[in-house]
Amino acid sequence: MSSKQNANPLKTLVISMGVLLIGGTVLLMAVVWKKVSQEAMKAHAASECAGGKIDLTGRGKIVNRMTDGHIIRIELKKQAGQDETVSIDLCTGKIVGALVIDSDKN
Repeated sequence: MSSKQNANPLKTLVISMGVLLIGGTVLLMAVVWKKVSQEAMKAHAASECAGGKIDLTGRGKIVNRMTDGHIIRIELKKQAGQDETVSIDLCTGKIVGALVIDSDKN
């Protein structure tokens, strides 16, 4: 075998590794761009929410709150043995759902 024939597999290997390196870099840049654009859209969507007024007067004492996107869940202690969980849309302030839980008095 001549030296040119011995170099053919090496040339093929170098070319394929170059293609993989360039392709991997392009793929990584695309994934990073997609993630950054999604984060920017979430931040923009959060800033579009004007906010609302939540009125829970007479429903009980607030025990806990938890936000999940545009929804806030508030746990209320109504009276002994009765709790209520209220889900409210943060943008409008409207009650989306309410769940009253009756249990044994402690």
